Amino acid sequence: MRKILLVLSRELHRPLFEVMTWPENEIINQIAYNLTQNEDWQKEYERQRIASLPMKERVAMAKAMMSGSGE
Repeated sequence: MRKILLVLSRELHRPLFEVMTWPENEIINQIAYNLTQNEDWQKEYERQRIASLPMKERVAMAKAMMSGSGE
């Protein structure tokens, strides 16, 4: 947890002692927000989301992408 707080304080340019006084839910919300701003994380999240879809939906998505890119 200390490492997470240290990284968070660096990203937000806030003193560590200030970040350590935040409620846990505020820390979690800030970490979640920071992740959504990270392009690598977004790509991995989207990849995992697509991989978890049923095969029919993945096939339909691939067909839609292919028909959209041909225009």
